[in-house]
Amino acid sequence: MLLSKENLNLAKIASTEPSRLALTGVYVDPKRKVTAASNGAILVEISAPKEAEAPFPSGDMELAGEDHEPFVLPAKAALEAAKAAKWGAALAVGPSGKPAILAAPDEKKSVSTKVEPVEGSFPEYRNDGIFGKGESIALTFKTDNLHKILGAAGIGDVVKVILFADRMRIESTNERGQSARGVLMCFGKAAATRPQAQPERTPEAETPSPPLLRSLEESEERSLGSAHGGPDRLLRLPPLPTRPEGHPRGSRR
Repeated sequence: MLLSKENLNLAKIASTEPSRLALTGVYVDPKRKVTAASNGAILVEISAPKEAEAPFPSGDMELAGEDHEPFVLPAKAALEAAKAAKWGAALAVGPSGKPAILAAPDEKKSVSTKVEPVEGSFPEYRNDGIFGKGESIALTFKTDNLHKILGAAGIGDVVKVILFADRMRIESTNERGQSARGVLMCFGKAAATRPQAQPERTPEAETPSPPLLRSLEESEERSLGSAHGGPDRLLRLPPLPTRPEGHPRGSRR
């Protein structure tokens, strides 16, 4: 299985909290050929590149195939491989059967880094609820323009995003009393319908518990309890804070 810099750099969004051990690295699934990372509020999955695109010198190692079990690659190892490699690295398995990373600065030589997988199991996230469900609106934007508008108009710790049929508007304020707003036109065809207006949300009304993290915890408890021999083997994330009365569910975006 090959890992591009995009796969390896997922470590940048991994959790840094020791209490969430299974989220402190990059989840690697050789069978599905995907990687994923999460900090509880963000979850990103990236597929692996085609293996025919880049040959790697592997010596006495073999590339990890579909028969190898998923594991969590430590963030430090992933970032070191991304830095050393020209475009990516290969997930290989040595004589001991343990995974190793082959960082390839060029096509003639490679640098092997032995990897000790993170203990615990990455939460099961492959269900429709994690990436959203129900009525939605799809708009296409250029990645570069998204970075620019967020960098320019996102002046505070929080930004509000409002979607229209052919554009998005973001609004933000900071502690110095400044306010900013920006608009970005979609790239390509506009959406067929306009989303219904949502009630205004205030920072005070936001829940301190990210809905994504709650979904990850719930799916983890459903899927991993029996597969890993019961609760003694289940990596449980810390309990979520109690939602204050009167706070609307799902108010955080």
